Amino acid sequence: MILSRSLMYSGSQVAYMLWGYYFTIVVLFFYFMIVSYLIILPFAGRVSYEFLFIFWALVPTIIVSYSLFYTQKFLANKVFLQKGLSFDSNHRMHRPLALDNRRLYHIVSYFLFFFYIFVGLCKAIIRVVKGVVLGVAYLSRLDRCNLIPGFEHWDPGYLSYVSILQVEMAHCHPVLVTFCHLLKQNPIPRRSSFFIEPNIEDTEAVMDSPIGRRRLVINRWLKLYTLARNPTLIPIKKCDS
Repeated sequence: MILSRSLMYSGSQVAYMLWGYYFTIVVLFFYFMIVSYLIILPFAGRVSYEFLFIFWALVPTIIVSYSLFYTQKFLANKVFLQKGLSFDSNHRMHRPLALDNRRLYHIVSYFLFFFYIFVGLCKAIIRVVKGVVLGVAYLSRLDRCNLIPGFEHWDPGYLSYVSILQVEMAHCHPVLVTFCHLLKQNPIPRRSSFFIEPNIEDTEAVMDSPIGRRRLVINRWLKLYTLARNPTLIPIKKCDS
């Protein structure tokens, strides 16, 4: 499945770039149309007041919304939080998240509940518009999934990008490339076709020496440590012995 999706990457990248260019032009066209209709043409006297009635009716709501937002921030910093400083894990000072006037906090939260219902209706539309704008802006980029986390498998372009990365990593891994390069630089010499029998007397002489006995003890301890760390090798050791 990964290999078949990796074959889709090159063609999908070109197609997504073409569609991204087309949708970007369309979105920019409508954006400048709205800006010219709401800002430029009214100042030029080309648009009557009746067409802008909805826009001007929303202006007081926007002003009140931002006024309450900054008032809310002021109350949160100066009234609701307790005085004092604390340090986080990066040794930076910040205000502790501890309420001081809890009753006033709940009163303000109760009255803002109804206000933010109406504000939320507008912000939901703005959220959809932001999603559309970001989706169009990043449409040609296959390395970014335009869907929410958990639904990446619904994006075939993103899956093709991930698949080509996995294929490239499997065949062009830097460790694998370095290993092959070392093999080519230092080829293993061919073994001689003649079998040289070991000198048993020399081997026994080395093992009887203090250095040989010490080396034998070290090897046995290393073998014991290896078997203790790798219990799956114990049956193989029993078969060999």
